[in-house]
Amino acid sequence: MAGGQQIDLESTGKPLTLAELEVMHIHKTGALIRAAVLLGSSCGSNLSETQKERLNRYAKAVGLAFQVVDDVLDTDASTATLGKTAGKDSRQRKSTYVSAMGLKRARDFAKSCAPRRTTRWRASAPRRAGE
Repeated sequence: MAGGQQIDLESTGKPLTLAELEVMHIHKTGALIRAAVLLGSSCGSNLSETQKERLNRYAKAVGLAFQVVDDVLDTDASTATLGKTAGKDSRQRKSTYVSAMGLKRARDFAKSCAPRRTTRWRASAPRRAGE
């Protein structure tokens, strides 16, 4: 997480490419989400390497979708709705998915990166007694 935060701080006022944004967020918010998913999964049944990798990909997709939606809402929602200051990213000259691709494309991108394969995971997950 610290690495993602360092990229964020060092890039203030500088435009980042989409690839650079993704790297930053994979190592920032995405790292927290992945840690929660992977640590949570280690508390249950032993998972195969394939199942762990599926969870890792799922968590990465959730983290990316979260960040893109956060960027869209920062541009598009009110402070009252967000519970934090709206428009703060642009005022602080932060590089965001909205600044990199525009609001409409960022909205479309958020929809495209949301995980869709949860039924596949469920089909391969070990069953517990009583399920």
